[in-house]
Amino acid sequence: MGLSLPLDVLRLRYHAFHEHVWNRIAMVRDACSIRLPGALPLSVFSLAFVVAGVSGCGLLPPGGGAVEPAAGAWSCQPLGPIPGPEDIALDREKGLAYVSSTDRWAADGKAAPVIPDEHHGRIYRIDLKTDPATATDVTPGAFRWREFLPQGIDLLDEGPERRLFVVNRQRAADGSTCGGGGGIEILTVPSDGGPLGYDRTVQDAEALPNPNDVAATGDGFYVSNSSDTRSCIGQKLGALFGRTGGHVVRYDGSRFQRVDGTVEFANGLLADRASRRLFVASTLDGTVRAYRWDGAGRTEPDGSVPVRTGSGVDNLSWLRDGSILTAAHPSPLRFLLYSAGIVHTSPTQILHIASSSTGARAVREILRDDGERLSAGSAAALYESADGTVRRLLVGAVFADHLLLCRDEGPARP
Repeated sequence: MGLSLPLDVLRLRYHAFHEHVWNRIAMVRDACSIRLPGALPLSVFSLAFVVAGVSGCGLLPPGGGAVEPAAGAWSCQPLGPIPGPEDIALDREKGLAYVSSTDRWAADGKAAPVIPDEHHGRIYRIDLKTDPATATDVTPGAFRWREFLPQGIDLLDEGPERRLFVVNRQRAADGSTCGGGGGIEILTVPSDGGPLGYDRTVQDAEALPNPNDVAATGDGFYVSNSSDTRSCIGQKLGALFGRTGGHVVRYDGSRFQRVDGTVEFANGLLADRASRRLFVASTLDGTVRAYRWDGAGRTEPDGSVPVRTGSGVDNLSWLRDGSILTAAHPSPLRFLLYSAGIVHTSPTQILHIASSSTGARAVREILRDDGERLSAGSAAALYESADGTVRRLLVGAVFADHLLLCRDEGPARP
């Protein structure tokens, strides 16, 4: 026999459930300092907040070790317009930085383009030796006639000819930049300072379902896949529930091979070619893990304890002394809301991961911004002149229309 309830009872139960949902949303809002519209409907997004509330702040800062507070002082100014400067590759010897730029909101039709033409993706070269620093569009001519949506990049500066490795995202079947996979573009860097040249493209739909970053090794390269699906909704749900199936693959010049193990929302990569060590950032876990590879192509964890940062680590870069710099998202939930256009800012954090004499790695915060100067910082690179008189910190971001260029004005670390 079926159970039926009077309509007024059903209404009361619905309103009680709706009030419970909003109470959970308020808990998340207060914990994360988020301003939400007053009439958000009960929807999938509302339920996402409920799920988020279960873990205190949801897609929240992962658990982590102690992070030393910021030391020193940086004076920062915007450098642009450069839309969506997501990643930075530094040519330390020449004092140049290469920046991947994708105007993501414009590419998805959510905003007017920052630069009013039909091209949403570019590579910029920034001369950090000049004052003021200058930015030049050096996108290869080959990408003037086919779509280019660059994301993670890495510079291979060994040998007489430098090469830039670039993750080029592809659109999904519905035209969205979410989902769709991607490939790796290998570009040549001319010595005369002209535009980059096109060498070749490496693609494999099965091996690269959601490529994020690339690290060149000389005899091939590694790619991080933030998830194991090309589905946009699958990627978002995976990030929401912390089960992305993220992982790393290695390309040996002829084929891809998956590195054993899952890295939830695998993100930034950094290859130490001299010691054959690979560092991998996990945004959801807030960790940086270390691997070793051998001449036979095997890649395995190096046995060290992953570095816990307590933030959603993004791209990684080297400092002159061999320590690591990373941009991070202190509140992954707020980053999610910012990327959806619900809030207007998302904080930026720059961390220095330094080795100690005991082999342990200390994490120090060197810059933090609430998002007013730069929201959702995703990459950082520090240029230091050979004589140490010039120190410039360049910070990129996923959606912003500029970078931050910061000068050292005190005894900052690193």
